[in-house]
Amino acid sequence: MTNAAEKLCSLKKRSRFITLTKKGRKIFTPAAILQAHRGEGGDGIRFGLTVSKKNGNAVKRNRIRRRLRILAKELLPQHGQSGYDYVFVGKREGLTRPHQLMRNDIERALKKLKRQNGHKHGR
Repeated sequence: MTNAAEKLCSLKKRSRFITLTKKGRKIFTPAAILQAHRGEGGDGIRFGLTVSKKNGNAVKRNRIRRRLRILAKELLPQHGQSGYDYVFVGKREGLTRPHQLMRNDIERALKKLKRQNGHKHGR
């Protein structure tokens, strides 16, 4: 993925988030749930972040979102697949989990999603 860094952009439409929730593959980590699904046309990698109110007040949710955004921008160009959409669903553990552990969890999850998606296209 050399060109993907230029084409990393945000998911903005709620309908896309819902599609990912219903049809996407999910990987659970202690700090987040990663969802991936082939995007609707176009190259590049799109990603979105969501953190529900059950994870705390706005300050806590924003902190979780900020930590996930940093990791997404760092890891998706290298481990994401062009043409796929990703959603990171933050969990309360995202507040306190050490950065390196969170990074390792998400990197492992992205690699697993890539392997699963690779097998899917081989059918």
